This record gives sequence, structure tokens and C-alpha cells, in this order.
Amino acid sequence: MGGFLLDNLSSLTTAIGIFAVIVICIFAGVWLGRRLPTDHLSKESQDTITISIGMVAAMTSLVLGLLTAEVKSAYDAADSEIKQQAARLQEMNMGTREIDTPAAATIRQNLARLASLAVAETFEGAGPQGRSAEIYMSTYQTIMNLPAPTILEQQR
Repeated sequence: MGGFLLDNLSSLTTAIGIFAVIVICIFAGVWLGRRLPTDHLSKESQDTITISIGMVAAMTSLVLGLLTAEVKSAYDAADSEIKQQAARLQEMNMGTREIDTPAAATIRQNLARLASLAVAETFEGAGPQGRSAEIYMSTYQTIMNLPAPTILEQQR
């Protein structure tokens, strides 16, 4: 239970702060309402306040709509990038299955490690550790050092 409280302390603090501000504003509104002159409580003043509140609500909904669209756009971009990376890893894995050398086996092992590191960095909160860059460069060098197939091997 203590770990949960410490992990969510900033959210809890924010919620308590917002609640406190709302309660203070309610009490301030009640206090000011008793001290207002009677001409401020007329029907015209109430209509003006109603229109103003409506305008604030409309602007708030517009801002929230734009914020939601931005978050969805960022999510879609991240989703697309993850799918492209997975497709590239799968393509490299399928390409190395056709090569029967110890280097190809090493490449496939590195690709499996890259995939597990990518999952850990993306979804498990491990964050970028730099290890994936090392494995990527090692895999790239291994691929570049593979011998090119001869014409006879290509025709098979």
C-alpha cells in the first residue's frame, strides 16, 4: 500500500490541491454574494453571467477537443512506428532464414534480443538503455560482413 501511495503522490497532491481551490472558491463566492449591492443581482446581470459561463464552457470544450485530437495523433504516430519496426524485424528474420550460416543464426538471435529489448523499453517502462543500439550495430555489421551469394546460389 505504501508503494502505491508513493508512486501516485503527484496525482494525489494535484487532486487535493484542485479540491482545495474549488472549496475556497465556493466559500469566496458565498461571501461575495452576501456583500454585493442589489443592482448586481438584477435579471440583466444574471443573463450576462449566464452568457459568460456559456462562452467559457464552449471555449473549454474546444480546447479539450483539440487536446484530444493531439493526443490521438501522437498515439497513432507511435503505433505506426511500432508496427513498422516490427515489420522490419520480421522481414530481416525471414531474410536470414534463407541463409544457412552460423552468422545468420547469430543475426536471428540478435534480432530476437532486439525485439525483447524493444518491448521492455516501450511497454515495461525500462526506457532506452543503450543496449539495443549496441545489438543493432553488431547485427548490422554481421549482415554487412555476410558473403554475397554467387549466381549459382541465387538460381537455386
